[in-house]
Amino acid sequence: MSADFDEFSLLGEEAEAFGITVVSPPVVSRTSVTVADGTTLSALVWGTGRPQLMLLHGGGLNAHTWDSTLLELGVPAVAIDLPGHGDSDWRDDADYSPTTNAVAVTEVFDALAIGPQVLVGQSLGGLTAIAVAASRPDRVSGLVIIDVSPGLVTTGGNPVRPSSQAPTVSSHATPSSIVRWRSASARTGVRSSAVYCSTRVIAMTDG
Repeated sequence: MSADFDEFSLLGEEAEAFGITVVSPPVVSRTSVTVADGTTLSALVWGTGRPQLMLLHGGGLNAHTWDSTLLELGVPAVAIDLPGHGDSDWRDDADYSPTTNAVAVTEVFDALAIGPQVLVGQSLGGLTAIAVAASRPDRVSGLVIIDVSPGLVTTGGNPVRPSSQAPTVSSHATPSSIVRWRSASARTGVRSSAVYCSTRVIAMTDG
C-alpha cells in the first residue's frame, strides 16, 4: 500500500453506498505479526476494545473484504490478510493451503493476545477457519463458515500461487497511480475492483 494514501479514507463512502449509519468514524488501524516461518501477516484491527470476531477473507481478496460488514456490526474485530494476500507476505513455497494458513493465523492469535474468538471465514478463509478450529479449539469460541463446499478436497493438487499470478507493474505505472486508480474505482462503486487491485498488483523494483 502506498504510504501517501489513507486506506481508510473510503470507509465513509462505503457506509453510504450500503446505507449504513455510522454515528462516529470507526477506529481502524493496521498491524503486522511476524510468524515462525519468517513471513509477516498483516491485519486490520477494528475498535479499541477486546476483539469479538476474527475474520478471514476468500482467495484473491484481502482484509478490506469485511469493511462493510464491520461498519454495520460496529464491534471490535480483527480482519486478517491471509498469507499471499493484501499486505501479507507471499510464501516462497507457494503453499497457501488451509492447513498452512491456519498455522499462521493461530500465531496472530498468540501475538495479539486476544483470547478465544468467534472465527468468521469465507471460501478459502472458511476452510482456514475450519483448520484453525480443528488444530486449536482453545482459540475458537464460535465458528461462522461462508461459501465453503462440503467435502471439498484440498490435497493432491498443484500449489496455487496467490491470486493465480499477480501482474507486475513497470516503471510506467507507479504505486501512486495504482492507488489513484484504486481510489477512483471505489468512488464509482466498483469496490470489488479496489479490493482486487490491492491484492493482485505488485510493484517492480524499478518503481
